[in-house]
Amino acid sequence: MQLENIQDGSTVYVLKTGDAGAKRLELQHGMMNQHSYDRLQKEGLSKGKIVWDIGCGNGLMTAYLARKVGETGHVYALDISEDQLRLAKERVESEGFNNVTFVKEDITCATSLPRESADIIYSRYLLTHVQNPASVVEAMKNLLKPGGVVINQESILGAHQSSYQKDILTDILNARIALSKSRGLDYSVGNRLKSLYEQAGFSKVSSEIIDVFPCAKDLKFLFLMHIDEWKNKAIEAQIATSEQISLWKETIQSAPEDQPFLPVSFVYAIARKT
Repeated sequence: MQLENIQDGSTVYVLKTGDAGAKRLELQHGMMNQHSYDRLQKEGLSKGKIVWDIGCGNGLMTAYLARKVGETGHVYALDISEDQLRLAKERVESEGFNNVTFVKEDITCATSLPRESADIIYSRYLLTHVQNPASVVEAMKNLLKPGGVVINQESILGAHQSSYQKDILTDILNARIALSKSRGLDYSVGNRLKSLYEQAGFSKVSSEIIDVFPCAKDLKFLFLMHIDEWKNKAIEAQIATSEQISLWKETIQSAPEDQPFLPVSFVYAIARKT
């Protein structure tokens, strides 16, 4: 098990990493993990496969991938954040896996990554947080073996309207979208996910929109954690005031917990390399 290629982290990521962001990622993972598991197995995840987990975060999917490929397979977990990789390494080690290599790298700048080494590339909410998604897709293509497959899951923020305090929830989502745009990001990149892979020359590209309806209690916590993580950046960018953010948090805290008030929507792209 290794930790390779240390370099600076992202300057555009607006959420917290490491321990500070771990609870949010765990809650988010719980809302979509079964969809991810099912999709990976449908696309051929099995013993002996070589899998790259791009933007692995704190390793929630890395450990699952390591279990599925077994001792005859291998997982490469790549992230730009040293804090995230530290947590991922701790998680994988605690579960007793020794078939994971950790790589701290920006995939678009890397020149030493092994070309055509991956049977499967998995990525969740990575393109949402990069300024040039097309360059990431091209780098994935270089990593993939002929006949290999990319399974990429991205957000489509603002795709639905809330059933609770519609105007205020819309204001919160619009503020997040505006903050992402101010940093050259696209929090609704899922809307163009299929075309990104088609333009990169992948074959047999398909996409599917998934709507998850988490329990209102979990959704409230997720919203509040998100707001706390990006509120200072939104104020600095003059996208929201501290008074607006206080109102938003009060509104979310008052939301009923007996029914979901907003679906979580994301898009899968499945792309094969000929």
